[in-house]
Amino acid sequence: AESDTKGGTWEGANGALKQGRRLYVRKSEPLDELPGNKLLLEKGGCPLNWPVEDISEILSPLVQESAVMHTKQSMDLAPPSQFSLLALQAE
Repeated sequence: AESDTKGGTWEGANGALKQGRRLYVRKSEPLDELPGNKLLLEKGGCPLNWPVEDISEILSPLVQESAVMHTKQSMDLAPPSQFSLLALQAE
């Protein structure tokens, strides 16, 4: 994320942090250049130095977290309580 302290990106980033999601915040120097980034980092955002030298450092944990979330959601799915022509079964 890269944000000022207002607007859609700011609201979305704060929402992600409230939900406990990992949020990477672009770290700029000086940090006061983007006050929203500084606040997002203070609220628990993960600092992301830019440019990224090794993208696997970011992608690997995200892919792992996505797989865990997918497995959990698949296990939480309850079968439909009634039959419907429009109901699709999750695989």
